[in-house]
Amino acid sequence: MSLESIRQFILDMDERDYREVRYPSDPDFVEELEGRNDDASGMLATLRGIEGTFRDLDRGNIKIQRSQ
Repeated sequence: MSLESIRQFILDMDERDYREVRYPSDPDFVEELEGRNDDASGMLATLRGIEGTFRDLDRGNIKIQRSQ
């Protein structure tokens, strides 16, 4: 086996593994991935809201009141 054929073998295996993760055949696994995607989307939306608040604080658009 030459180095090139070993390299190609590894690339083919990587592509096959990627395809199995990208397009899984197990419906339960697909459902779990979709749930995780929904969770991640929610976290990303929250993060963007927090970033917007920090940006507004930095620009002086929001004032913080201190209680005494």
